[in-house]
Amino acid sequence: MRMESGWERRLKHWLSSEAHPNIDVADKVMAAISSKNISRGRPSLWSRRSMMLAAAAAVVLIVSGFSYAAATWQLNRSDGTVSMEYRAFEAGEEPILDERESSELQQLLPAGSMALFYLTDRNRFVTLENPVAYTSYEEWRSQSGYLLPAHAAKLTADYHFLDGMVHAEPVEAQLVGLMKQLMQDAEESGESIVYREVERSRPHSASASFQANDGGVIALYASEGQNWRTVHTDMAGKEMKKVALGEQEVLLIGNAEEARYELAWMDESASEPIYYRVYTETPELVTEDELFLFAAVLSY
Repeated sequence: MRMESGWERRLKHWLSSEAHPNIDVADKVMAAISSKNISRGRPSLWSRRSMMLAAAAAVVLIVSGFSYAAATWQLNRSDGTVSMEYRAFEAGEEPILDERESSELQQLLPAGSMALFYLTDRNRFVTLENPVAYTSYEEWRSQSGYLLPAHAAKLTADYHFLDGMVHAEPVEAQLVGLMKQLMQDAEESGESIVYREVERSRPHSASASFQANDGGVIALYASEGQNWRTVHTDMAGKEMKKVALGEQEVLLIGNAEEARYELAWMDESASEPIYYRVYTETPELVTEDELFLFAAVLSY
């Protein structure tokens, strides 16, 4: 899954007039969840009862069943215009790094830093960051700024905050010069991968993981919405249905064989639209209903 950032669009314009390597941005590791050492406890009776009541009130099916299949999945505003769309990758749009490769390159960077990498064998440039992992909800929340509503703190009533990160884009004015330097570095060193650190801009997204009383882990990603109007992703083996959390229209994307689901939507209620994604890396412990209940806290 990837979106095209503002700096990427401007660099593509620069590249279109000269013979330079292609630019791409790898998926940032936005909410890496580890299921190791998950403690198992008994769920709170009050918590589970309140969650079931909330589910009955919040979830209304708009399209029933996983029968909706298309190359584009869209959410619309009240006036009928497109708020957000998911599209299958077309040739040349796929991420050039998989999650393992991204993780390996990230480990080369100090926590809280970002770098521009040049992959000589692929003749491509990639920006990656190694964000600081916060273990305090209050500290993570303060760094996240306006990306989360004030009532997001209610999540900690039913879920234990595990960790969170705040993400930024590179300072784009540095990139063109760094690209030329990296090509020189590669030529001089003969290395297949060279990189240089770049300054990080202001935060534009945040991610976190929460653990329920029964051990299930739910991940949250929130970002400035404008860059997520169009999301390119792998749709193979996935299906979608539209649901509503209150008045908020949401995409429920699932893989029935793996019993793996995620929710994605664009919150247009604030002055700046916010893109939200809620999912789990422990589908054996987190039900579809629990994802709805978690997301419902954010959508109200």
